[in-house]
Amino acid sequence: GYSKSSSGSHSDKWKPIPTCANVQTTHCVFSQDTVYTGTFFLHVQASEGNHTSFWSEEKFIDSQKHILPPPPVITVTAMSDTLLVYVNCQDSTCDGLNYEIIFWENTSNTK
Repeated sequence: GYSKSSSGSHSDKWKPIPTCANVQTTHCVFSQDTVYTGTFFLHVQASEGNHTSFWSEEKFIDSQKHILPPPPVITVTAMSDTLLVYVNCQDSTCDGLNYEIIFWENTSNTK
């Protein structure tokens, strides 16, 4: 399989995806760092011996819809009676969330 950036014209250079070359199945898995972030095109070609198919139609991919985001960054700060938790994206695609958890001693006899 090959990919190319969607920025600019369709004449951009195709970039091979090494994990999708010479595969014996109808699918392959490639990591985020082997393709363009944002939007890009894919196309494939089948071959067996001296026989080679035509290239497939270019498939437009929007990575924001098809690629899972990386796990969040979680920062926890403990204070005397409070736990501060900050959850954020690894990149700048989201606004962070702040949680403040307050602990207190139960001084009544109820459970």
